[in-house]
Amino acid sequence: MGELLPYLPYDSGAMRSVASAVKNQATRLATVGSEVAGAGGSMTFEGPAGDRIRDELAAVGRHASKAGEGLTAAAGQLERAADDVDAQNAQIRQHNDKVLSDMSAFERKLVLENT
Repeated sequence: MGELLPYLPYDSGAMRSVASAVKNQATRLATVGSEVAGAGGSMTFEGPAGDRIRDELAAVGRHASKAGEGLTAAAGQLERAADDVDAQNAQIRQHNDKVLSDMSAFERKLVLENT
């Protein structure tokens, strides 16, 4: 007779919730990055000082956009991890259902009362 396996103690729903929040932040950061990068285009500064400010704004915008991409990637990893937890728990559930079905009614009752 096989033995019952414990489920993974991770909350896949909470993992997905965090992933969603991270994605929202990534979107906001990308928007801010675009706005900052574009802000230099509407400036009326001329000459070296204006060029430096425009270059700096463009660089900051790129950094913000890159950070947003990193957050999006992290959110994707969280979503994949949540899917993996669900898949592993489904396999464990299937295994445990098989183990329980192979037991006599009395054994099954004892096991279920003590788990």
